[in-house]
Amino acid sequence: MRTMKRNRCSGALAATVLGVCVMGTVANAAEYDVTTEQSGSILVFPKVIWDGPGGSGARDTVIQIANTSNMPVMAHCFYVDGEDCGETDFYLYLTRQHPTNWVVSSGRVVSWTGSGGIAPGHVPPVPPGFRGQLMCVQVDPNDQEPLRADQLKGEAVLRDATGDVSKYNAIAFRGNDGPGVTESANPFDLDLNWTAQNANGQYSSCPSELRVGHATGAPEFSKTHALTEFTVVPCYADLENQTFAKTKVKFNIIDEYETELSLNPQSVGCWLNIDLATLLGKISIATPGAQMIIESVQDAGVVGVVEEYRTANNRPTAPSGHAASAMIGVGNRAATTAWVDQFILPQP
Repeated sequence: MRTMKRNRCSGALAATVLGVCVMGTVANAAEYDVTTEQSGSILVFPKVIWDGPGGSGARDTVIQIANTSNMPVMAHCFYVDGEDCGETDFYLYLTRQHPTNWVVSSGRVVSWTGSGGIAPGHVPPVPPGFRGQLMCVQVDPNDQEPLRADQLKGEAVLRDATGDVSKYNAIAFRGNDGPGVTESANPFDLDLNWTAQNANGQYSSCPSELRVGHATGAPEFSKTHALTEFTVVPCYADLENQTFAKTKVKFNIIDEYETELSLNPQSVGCWLNIDLATLLGKISIATPGAQMIIESVQDAGVVGVVEEYRTANNRPTAPSGHAASAMIGVGNRAATTAWVDQFILPQP
């Protein structure tokens, strides 16, 4: 670990909250950036959980996906198990302006339902103990080749038996439908290389780094116990052969005094879920809040979500509340690195 002082609060878009720099990049995002507010051609849900039946703390996930257009949409979706990186795929068929939802523990059957609308096709359940991600790619209903039409939007709700819920927006990679797009030799190879410097790229570039403000859990500053958990997935997946980039990321914390702590790099594989206490080890942070900056130091970039768990009066067994959100992406990796982030789909 190293410690340094650095002032990152610069530029007209920067603001300071508890001494932590928060960059105003979301409202001013370009059309080629990944987004959580607009529809896209690729949706990534980094954190999908089904703990299995059990105690009150067992969690399940509700997935919501909508077709935002007036045309029928088809999507090829993949569950990726964070333990063994195995994938399970299925297709969604959505009519115009069609939203659908399912609980990952039970999936969806091919039938009409009263509460969930027209069934989008068979959605398989995930097995108990599943912890991983879900990816959905818009494809042509005729030949099932990837289609860059930006008509998918999604949300995920993590819930437990007590009724406690935590919700985040899916991360959307937008597709470039311009006339000069450089196509891959294989149409099922999706290059994440669309940037201001490369107007002919296919899909949104993965961010250069992720930033998020979070609680440190310092008990002397708060009457609540806080646990912060980070989930990241790589911007490279060969779903045809079920192989992933051997990605490493570094976690840098900037506290309210603008002191930066650089923590040991972590291997991602196909999925990484790690809490702040594990990252810090024996390091103590004596401030109530800080900013985490996550960036790749090997091969593929990453996207992810952050989730905070809070309990009253510093008692981990007290009733808890959860909150999740996608992490803010800054910069475009494709403009600064020779590595090509890519999703490779299996051919039908």
